[in-house]
Amino acid sequence: MVGIDDVTGNTPQFTTFPNPANDQITLVLNAWQRGNYSLIDAAGRTVQQGRLVGERTVLPTARMDRGIYLLRVEANSERVSQRIVLE
Repeated sequence: MVGIDDVTGNTPQFTTFPNPANDQITLVLNAWQRGNYSLIDAAGRTVQQGRLVGERTVLPTARMDRGIYLLRVEANSERVSQRIVLE
């Protein structure tokens, strides 16, 4: 699994798998159960966004172009980003 380690305070902690991904990405929130996410492409465009409710959220990626994306998670006025690869 790929995730954000050693984060403390109000910063949202999450894990994603698989990475690289094909049809979907599963996002697991470790500390918060509500928030928002955005998938941003290499050109800086937001290509997918939504709400995170609960511990686990599945993000569909089958119809997205292959490449590198930035997954941004916001919770409690804090923001964390992670690189996602779609194959």
